Amino acid sequence: MKEKTSPVMGIIASKFTTKGPEPEFVIPQDLDPSISTTISIKAISTMAGESDEAKEAISVLPFSNIKAEGLVYFYKVTAATERGGSLFASLTILIHETDSSFLYHNIAKLKDLLSEKGQQIREGASSDVVCTELYNEINDIAKYESSSRQILLEYGLDIEETDAYFHMVNKGPVGVGEIAILLQIDRERTTDIMKKLNEKGLIKTIPGKKLVYQALPPYRALLNQLNTFIPFIQSIKESIPNSTNDINELNKNYLTSLSELETQIKKSLTTMEALFEGSKSKITFKFKNLWFIDGPEAIISEITEIMWKAKTRIYIVAPTIENVNLSIIRNLPQKISIRLATYLDFKNPNHLKIANELSPYNINFRLYNEQNLWGINRDQEEIILGSATKDGDVAAVASDVKEQVQMFAPTLETAWIQGKPFILNELVESYAVSQFKEIEKKEFERVEPVESKEVITEVDKIEPKPIKEIGYQTPKFASPSTPKPKKVFQDLTKGFQKVDEVEKEKAEKKKKFWKIEE
Repeated sequence: MKEKTSPVMGIIASKFTTKGPEPEFVIPQDLDPSISTTISIKAISTMAGESDEAKEAISVLPFSNIKAEGLVYFYKVTAATERGGSLFASLTILIHETDSSFLYHNIAKLKDLLSEKGQQIREGASSDVVCTELYNEINDIAKYESSSRQILLEYGLDIEETDAYFHMVNKGPVGVGEIAILLQIDRERTTDIMKKLNEKGLIKTIPGKKLVYQALPPYRALLNQLNTFIPFIQSIKESIPNSTNDINELNKNYLTSLSELETQIKKSLTTMEALFEGSKSKITFKFKNLWFIDGPEAIISEITEIMWKAKTRIYIVAPTIENVNLSIIRNLPQKISIRLATYLDFKNPNHLKIANELSPYNINFRLYNEQNLWGINRDQEEIILGSATKDGDVAAVASDVKEQVQMFAPTLETAWIQGKPFILNELVESYAVSQFKEIEKKEFERVEPVESKEVITEVDKIEPKPIKEIGYQTPKFASPSTPKPKKVFQDLTKGFQKVDEVEKEKAEKKKKFWKIEE
């Protein structure tokens, strides 16, 4: 098992084999197998899902079921027998949640260590050797930090004052309000801490419209304390009496003072070494009810975990609709009211597909075009507020303290206030209609006449001709004069006779065809 002074629960090297994600090497070796298996599955599954095309990535992942957090280095290793010639792998530093401040305090240094050790494994180094080295190096860092904190406590600072000083190292000028929030103490107590740190020579005051403080290198304060021993020793030398008894007594005091001086010098050297080692990394903190999130994978994981806890309502803000976790929304109870503010690109088929899939659920939607916010507010009990850059970087703060939720909520609500309200069904239908009209417009577009370039050079002239004579011809069936009545009657009689003869002839033919006898 790990030493009690070590914040590291374990180092787990994992690979995605034919059986799925599984641990390849674990240190300490007596770490519960169920824990190492859980780490392997979540680390590789989460990171592979978010970074399918990426060769490597680093992120912090929470493991709530085992009360721990992991700094995960995700990468690919060459494997000729695998499809695509490579397989997913991960290297995880597992830290207990009670020691999470160590993780965030040294996160920059730990990221560099992970990247270095992961590269060694990719180049063929043995996983057990690399993991053992990583485990020992992290424990060395923890010992340096523990030593420096212990010395500051012996220097006359309590735990809150020590935490305040570590927060300020390499942070630049900070105000009382920021330190009060991170330490979760009131402003009055924070002001007293600043006064004490100033008296100890550990910080300096920067006057201005708003009073701020900046940490000084710790060796200055310790050397100032050592300088106070010089006049003390000088006074001893000047006050040595001639009396033997007095001299012996004073010699004891003198030796005691020299011994204290030696102890302080040793402490100063140890402190300078430890704090200079610690100052190489950027300092961040995580506390019990306020924590910081770095990276898109980490914030997606945190938002997903919070959504499962929803009781009656959740409010989600995401850069684009593609960042919304559809699988969880499908499985949430219908009674949960969901508000969603995000960006939707009407020309992106995938965006419209997701909007169509979301339309049956109990969701109020607003179109927020800025794409600069990440966050979730669950039942006014838990909140994440983060900013997103165009490059995809994410930095966020999260809390489950009621006062802090109320403090962060108005910023998250700006996306809802500025967003344009839409009903998802109407949104998708209106887009479909507009697309049809656009296609129809193109198909039936009017063709404008094109001016002919042919030039008529000569026009035929029609000359008028005089009318010489107008004549007419009488048709054969028309008589130029009125016929006589007798002649007309004779013609009609002949005509009837002719018709009667024709009818008789037809009747004879009919009889012969059907063989009918009269």
